[in-house]
Amino acid sequence: SDGPQAKIALPLPEKHATSISFEAQWLLGPTHPKQHVEVLIGGDLAAKITLTADSPNVFEVRIPDAAFEPGLSNGLLTLEFHFPDAASPKDLGLSDDTRKMALGLISITVQ
Repeated sequence: SDGPQAKIALPLPEKHATSISFEAQWLLGPTHPKQHVEVLIGGDLAAKITLTADSPNVFEVRIPDAAFEPGLSNGLLTLEFHFPDAASPKDLGLSDDTRKMALGLISITVQ
């Protein structure tokens, strides 16, 4: 992520999926021990997640049934992420990088 929000659009799966698993890393530091993440699917809040150093690097979010309603999806599963704790590595004293970051996605699995 770069900034306080990110968006991803995926083709709707052939069959009705119930959840999405995210494998990720998140930006933490000694003065920044948590990242709060809000996940919206199809514009609806699907999850609020708090990530810490002890969190597993995989988390799962349930897909709301409304995401599959005809006419609402346009054939896409739209994922929005809000990062109220996005910070730059420079602000945290970790490097000279000034980008505001929160989450680095490694993989997404629709199940």
